[in-house]
Amino acid sequence: MTVPLNKAIAKAANELVEPLAVWAVVKGCTHKEVLKLIKNWLYENDKNGYYSRGVKLYDIAREFEGWQSKQEQPQSMNGAGRKSKPVREEELVEWQGQWMTEEEANKLGFNGGFGAYI
Repeated sequence: MTVPLNKAIAKAANELVEPLAVWAVVKGCTHKEVLKLIKNWLYENDKNGYYSRGVKLYDIAREFEGWQSKQEQPQSMNGAGRKSKPVREEELVEWQGQWMTEEEANKLGFNGGFGAYI
């Protein structure tokens, strides 16, 4: 399906580039899958008539903070199993062909960056 590019969609796309990249790493999925997670969350918490008109990219941009806050709640509050907190892209390291936090990489032998030299 081709989506017509207008100012609202272009603005939403620009706003979502960085946060989607971060959440794709945190969730271990693609940007498209993160968008689908947000879309599904919007339908589950529908107060704006999404069922009758559908979810648009600018809806996702507008509601992103709410979805993100829900992801950051402790498991006892959101039942997600473990608390997921996004990290800035600069805080990620590449280890064994994947981007992850240094803490996660250390569990896999990164050793603060020295694992590559051992």
